[in-house]
Amino acid sequence: METLENHKGFSARSRTSSARVFILKDYKESAKKCSIISLKGKSGIDFLDRLKFDEYDFSGMLLLHPDGEPIIKISKNEKILLVDSNWRKAKKMYHRIEQKFNLPKISVNGFKSAYPWKAGRPENGLCSIEVLWTLKLIAGERDDSLFENYRWKKEFLELNKNTITASHL
Repeated sequence: METLENHKGFSARSRTSSARVFILKDYKESAKKCSIISLKGKSGIDFLDRLKFDEYDFSGMLLLHPDGEPIIKISKNEKILLVDSNWRKAKKMYHRIEQKFNLPKISVNGFKSAYPWKAGRPENGLCSIEVLWTLKLIAGERDDSLFENYRWKKEFLELNKNTITASHL
């Protein structure tokens, strides 16, 4: 089983002083609809191929999950697994992860999505780029550059301005 430190996407540039996010990507998703594909190569973010699922060891990670415990603080050495897929496929991916690994589940609450969703989104569901930005904010590292190519950046920030101001300055 491949450790994530040996994963080809993991390199010295991936080693940061902040929490690391591993994105288990469904590559069948349309690139036009994908909110995070432009982040490939960004420090602290590693993309994993869903087709190589059985080769990865996710031990020691926190699973970002809509039914997880709300997270209020993220330590700098955390490893977070983010599933990037439509909600229907994400449920199947969560199930596979849960069958193989006993990972603590975390969630991000209190934020509203600006993404124009179709049916099936959990009540507290955010799209991948929104949840990634929110994780960085919770870690004390607001990084608006993550939204560089996100079409609904202004709407998301406006929808959440009170939450951002009240709890994450």
